[in-house]
Amino acid sequence: MREDGINGHHRRALPVIVYDASEGRDAMDESAVDAPHENDEGMMAAAMAPRLPPVAEARSVAAALRVENRLLAALAVFSVLINALMLTGPMFMLQVYNLVLPAASTETLLVLGLLVVLLFLAYGLLELVRGRLQARLAARIVQRLRRPLFAAMARLSLNSGGAPAAMQPARDLEVINNYYGGPAFLFWFDAPTAPLYFAVIFLMHPWLGVYAVAALALLLLMALFFHKRAQRPLQDVQRAQAGQHGVLDATRLNASAVAAMGMTSSVARLFDTAHDGAIIATTRARDRTGTLSSVTRALRLLLQSGMLALGALLVIRNEIHAGAMIIASIILARALFPVDQFIAHLQLRGNLRQARTRIDKWLAALPPNKRPTPLPPPRGVLEVKALAVHVPNGKLPVLHGVSFTARPGRIVVVAGPVGVGKSSLLRALVGAWPVREQAGSVKLDGASFDQWSDEDRGRFIGYLPQEARLFDDTIRANITRFRPDATAEQLWEAARRAGAERLIRDLGGYDAPVGPNGERLSTGQRRRIALAQALFGNPELIVLDEPETGLDDDGMAALLKVLSELREAGRTIILSSHAAKLHDIADDLLLLDYDQRRRGRQLMFGPRQRVLRELAARRKKTAPAPRVGAGRMVGKMKIVTDQPPRQRGND
Repeated sequence: MREDGINGHHRRALPVIVYDASEGRDAMDESAVDAPHENDEGMMAAAMAPRLPPVAEARSVAAALRVENRLLAALAVFSVLINALMLTGPMFMLQVYNLVLPAASTETLLVLGLLVVLLFLAYGLLELVRGRLQARLAARIVQRLRRPLFAAMARLSLNSGGAPAAMQPARDLEVINNYYGGPAFLFWFDAPTAPLYFAVIFLMHPWLGVYAVAALALLLLMALFFHKRAQRPLQDVQRAQAGQHGVLDATRLNASAVAAMGMTSSVARLFDTAHDGAIIATTRARDRTGTLSSVTRALRLLLQSGMLALGALLVIRNEIHAGAMIIASIILARALFPVDQFIAHLQLRGNLRQARTRIDKWLAALPPNKRPTPLPPPRGVLEVKALAVHVPNGKLPVLHGVSFTARPGRIVVVAGPVGVGKSSLLRALVGAWPVREQAGSVKLDGASFDQWSDEDRGRFIGYLPQEARLFDDTIRANITRFRPDATAEQLWEAARRAGAERLIRDLGGYDAPVGPNGERLSTGQRRRIALAQALFGNPELIVLDEPETGLDDDGMAALLKVLSELREAGRTIILSSHAAKLHDIADDLLLLDYDQRRRGRQLMFGPRQRVLRELAARRKKTAPAPRVGAGRMVGKMKIVTDQPPRQRGND
């Protein structure tokens, strides 16, 4: 039997669906002997992909580290043992000079050789275990932070309108992963053991120890000096790369317009300018960091040779033997190794500090991770009182004075001029934009949205945004909202209600991929799939933002049929639209207009016929004739105002 499933691969196959032309409906092929039952666990099971064991979430990087104190302690213990075993080679050489060569004893050499083999095997095993412990530490830190950071990224996307900056939490999480899983982090475990090497050198001869400490200090000063000089070029690289990525993102989002209007060469020149700046900045930064690496490497070799020279001088004076001279040089090389780790740490410290600061700030701004006591499913009565809608992070409301009640079995159409705030209002009605304190209220069956968890509230709400974007997955995964408990019956019902069954067959079935952002589909096809997603699970409240966008005549007819069925099923429907056909089926009209400050406001709300009569009465009272360009259409009626509409980037 083919392994596949509702929301991933390696699951039970869906039952075969065939179109029964005689009955005009979908029928299940009787030959589908493996068709799952509604409660079939094979259909509901999670994907067979490997998963990490669950861990508790953390609301800061420091908190994630504190929880992993056992792994940190294990890393510290293994680091001490590893650094102690690093003395195996020098100590073996010392014993050869002291015991084997003077006595010409092959037996002693054999015993020492076997002991060295065992010690190096232990060293290799300890390095292997430490590397795996560090990899798991980094993975667990990231795992504890990823879910809260995903929530923060979703909030940033709402606040920034989906700008590329909303991806910063993901990039910062990658910085955290690379640092705690990389060699730079081991500096904190290897550096404390460096005094062990210096102590051994001091035991050989005090002057050798003094020289080793002076060499360490010189290398550290050189590293700090060059690192400070490299900071500004590195900042220039970040700014230049941000400008380059901005051009690429703008080109990707406007690819059709660029191609249609012959702007490719012009935009390419713009990209060349941004890319040249990035290359120049990167080259300068690499010159600085390359200088640091070269000077440090050459200086370290010089200092090791200096140790040999000092040791030779002490041998000439008969203060140490020749073996100690060579051994001291070898131990010095290991004692200075943490300097390389320190340099790597310095190069990552700036990015790490910024990433940790941003992560802690974002996570601190998240609401408490507390799941409210579940409420009974709502009937769908949406009450809005004195609502003022603010763009996230905005100071002034884009729309104010909105009060109305939407009831089950009725269609509310929101109408008004372009840019008045219809889309902003719908975002507030579904909880995508939170309602601020003292800015009115939005309640579903008398309960504010914060009395439901996001997951529970989402089951009662279907939302079709103005720009429908799909995830890079299959049609069925998008329609079912990636819910692991989705059934085939729910999937088929959502597609049927959206009138998308034949479309899905034409696209290759429910398993057909849609591509990134649904780019394999046309605008109208994406809207139909997104409408099926909004209707999945038979939600009580359905909010549609200009659902007619991208639909042809057949699509509009299917949409009108869907809305009529939903109304008969007792669903609460709120939609914004400029289409007269959708205005005609409205039970209630909510009209928006501009106030004297050119901000959106509610003009009137009520049953459709009553609102149209009031509009007609207002038009008769308007004297004597409006200025050219001062009138605006709302459905089939024209509202006359004293000022032209304000243009907004967001409707």
